[in-house]
Amino acid sequence: MAFEKFGAQTGITGMVNTMIKKNMDGGASRNDAIKLALLDVGKIMFVPKGRAMKFLGHFLQGRGDAVTINWFDLEKDDKNVRARLHAELVRRALGMDTIKESLVKNTILQEDRSVITIFQHTYSNADWYYALGSFDVRFEIAKPISTPQPFVNVRIWGLNKYQWYADENRVTQRIHEVASELVKARKAASFFIEMKPVEISIPINADNLFYANEGFQNNPNGGRSILSAEQMKLARKKAEELGYTSILLNGF
Repeated sequence: MAFEKFGAQTGITGMVNTMIKKNMDGGASRNDAIKLALLDVGKIMFVPKGRAMKFLGHFLQGRGDAVTINWFDLEKDDKNVRARLHAELVRRALGMDTIKESLVKNTILQEDRSVITIFQHTYSNADWYYALGSFDVRFEIAKPISTPQPFVNVRIWGLNKYQWYADENRVTQRIHEVASELVKARKAASFFIEMKPVEISIPINADNLFYANEGFQNNPNGGRSILSAEQMKLARKKAEELGYTSILLNGF
């Protein structure tokens, strides 16, 4: 997104500072000037009447009570998030390396394997990207259904905090700084975003087993990793141990 140049400052920082000054020159207190500026930033950056705008408004109201989201809404709106979560659930059910482990051998390994993080770069939907940021999904794996097409059956849920990070260097740092200023002044409040538990069934197929695209915008859609013959042999063995007797379907 391109922004005008504001005096000696450019980009988002200059835009936010200019908005705050203009509001204060119009008679608003600093806290109110920041709130008005953040709402204007939201109107520029967010989807009109979308979740990100609603969550920003909830933050500025300062009540701090939790809000809920629905997994089925998220997976319907964002194919990248759906693909990543489905692939991770299948791979973990079969005891295979997770995507992160395969790419960065244990350097960013999550200790809790019952958590799958939806990273910010995973999103393809701008509204969910701005509304949630990184979001942790927890899961429990149930026994497989005995059908011609094997499925992983899971119960998923999540809980993350909507908050701002003033000390992290990023393009939007100035927005985080002034939002954090409101929290310190108790004029706004962080809150939890809860994804209610749901049960889903995911097919064990080549798309999920060989998935490699983490959602980076510059990755080809549907990119796949290539498992070695030994990795495929171990995955088949694990699948058979777990009762997935039809695992050879769909090219695996």
